[in-house]
This record gives sequence, structure tokens and C-alpha cells, in this order.
Amino acid sequence: MAQHNVPSHTGGLHLSTTNRIFAGVCGGLAEYFDMNATLLRVLWAAVTLVTGILPGIVVYVLTAIVMKKGIEE
Repeated sequence: MAQHNVPSHTGGLHLSTTNRIFAGVCGGLAEYFDMNATLLRVLWAAVTLVTGILPGIVVYVLTAIVMKKGIEE
């Protein structure tokens, strides 16, 4: 039986309260997908630059608005 790569999270997708620089979007996504937040930030910045800056910023702001707030630890 094949095992699937399922994220090891319990609280669902949320803004990070501990691993944040601006709104906690990349930190929350990194926690959800169990990956390095710095790597995700670098990838997000690269995609933002390649797509003409504005789309990446708009998606980041919309994601920050839509994602639920994380629980303070």
C-alpha cells in the first residue's frame, strides 16, 4: 500500500504567530506543509519578481486576509 505525503499538522492552515515577518503568511504555509519558512519566503519573492511584483503582493495580501489567525503560544 502506497503512503501519501500528507502534511503533519493538526490546527489547519493559519497565519503563523511565531514565525512571521509581515503577516505570517509564509510562516503559516511553511508550518502547514512542514517546510523551511525561509525557503518558502525566497521562493515567494522569486515568483513575485518574475511575475511583475504586483501579482505576488496582491496574492500575499489576499492570503493574509483570508487565512485564519493562529493561536498564540
